[in-house]
Amino acid sequence: MKIYVILDNVSYNKSFLNVVEKWKEQGYEVKVDMYYDKIKSEWADIIFGEYIQGGVVNALNDPELKTPIVIRGIDIDLYFGHYMGVDWNKCKAVLFICDYMREWTVDKYRASKGDVIKCPIYTVPVGIDLNKWTFKDRAQSHGKTIGWINNFWSGKGISLLCQVIHKLSPLGYNFEIVGSGSEHWLMKYFDEYVKRNGLSSNIKRIGRVEVVDDWMNGIDFVMSTSMKECMSLPLAEGMAKGIKPIIHNWWGADKIYGKEYVWNSIDEILPILEGDYDSNKYRQFITDNYSLEKEVNK
Repeated sequence: MKIYVILDNVSYNKSFLNVVEKWKEQGYEVKVDMYYDKIKSEWADIIFGEYIQGGVVNALNDPELKTPIVIRGIDIDLYFGHYMGVDWNKCKAVLFICDYMREWTVDKYRASKGDVIKCPIYTVPVGIDLNKWTFKDRAQSHGKTIGWINNFWSGKGISLLCQVIHKLSPLGYNFEIVGSGSEHWLMKYFDEYVKRNGLSSNIKRIGRVEVVDDWMNGIDFVMSTSMKECMSLPLAEGMAKGIKPIIHNWWGADKIYGKEYVWNSIDEILPILEGDYDSNKYRQFITDNYSLEKEVNK
């Protein structure tokens, strides 16, 4: 089988490239592009579009498209409503990363379009390649270093991150903050907040890391302060390494990770940090629910 994959950004969307690797290992021919290429679409037996935007929208709006196409929505593309500009019934299937985004999107599509959706709709979560994340049992040896790694932009809850640092630093917790972005005012806000409140000695600030697996070897907890996610790969990758997650309750967080690690207010974080630490449990959770094998098979 020949598969033509359309990604929103080949250099950024690295998680789906793991799926591409597996398809190639299984003997499929795969070509990957950021844009809709008519020649590649005619070459392929099937098209897979990750993110319902850009090249995927162009493919579905091509009146001459004859190759079957499967598309999968993530989250930011769904919030922006790009899926409203295409006819889902031209698809072999429409997929979503998580149930709550699928249900919300389907309801909005039906309400807007008034159409009967004839194509199959499924949830296929993102998978973690467990072979790429080195496991260590930290139950007896973990310290008090909290890691945070994301693009530095509004959706990741930077102001909330500042409040968490302010609350936990006096209790002996240290932070490794990894991220850069184009919202320079936001990075300036963070840096000035840290300086103004005397928190610099508790923070190691890093623009980017070459190998996330290596960086995570130096942290004891992986934290999300996001306002929206469909999965949050750093959380799942950290759990695959045996690291305890500390998760702000963005919409759907408890559906993906359960309520045990989810907090609504800053006061709820400390009981999670100080509760039982079970590295094998975190790794097994990802194995059971979000392995790459499960994603590829589905």
